[in-house]
Amino acid sequence: MDEIEVKVIDEDFKKIRRNLAAIGFKKKFRAKMTTYYLDYIDLRFAKTKKTLRLRWVENKGTFLCFKDTKEDSEISIYDETEVKVEDLEKTLKILKSAGFVVTDILNKTREAHEKDAIEVVFDNITGITPKVSHYEYIEIEGPNKKSINNLIRILGIKKSNIKAWNSHQIIEYVRKKVDWPPIK
Repeated sequence: MDEIEVKVIDEDFKKIRRNLAAIGFKKKFRAKMTTYYLDYIDLRFAKTKKTLRLRWVENKGTFLCFKDTKEDSEISIYDETEVKVEDLEKTLKILKSAGFVVTDILNKTREAHEKDAIEVVFDNITGITPKVSHYEYIEIEGPNKKSINNLIRILGIKKSNIKAWNSHQIIEYVRKKVDWPPIK
């Protein structure tokens, strides 16, 4: 299934929350998440803009997901396949036995808002570096580019803060801001 999304960084997120409520977006859920990003030791997925992740979501369970980038100009489009798995630790063991290594572990709190097939999530990542206790960004996902661009316009989000990035790129951006070494 195609996933069409953008990330939004360095905006006034309190203002965006208020504006979303004013135009009828409803809070869908708030949950803690732990995500394990996996790749081969030679980082072949990262080099080809593919993502394999294993994610635990509070009150929902554990999910294994593979994303293959189809387009990443101004708005990211991924071919995403996700399945619920029974046991995080056993699944992680299987993946490691198949040659995958954990390249990053991301802890965050996600707050999702929804209206008319558009989902806006506020992700607050913790523990990126000892210098950064948390970093918040937004992900806007919709059925097509037009609906996403329309919402961006309505919310008045600056074009310079709209990124067709994946989570790894968000982490790298934050690490560069505080002069922290990149993931190798």
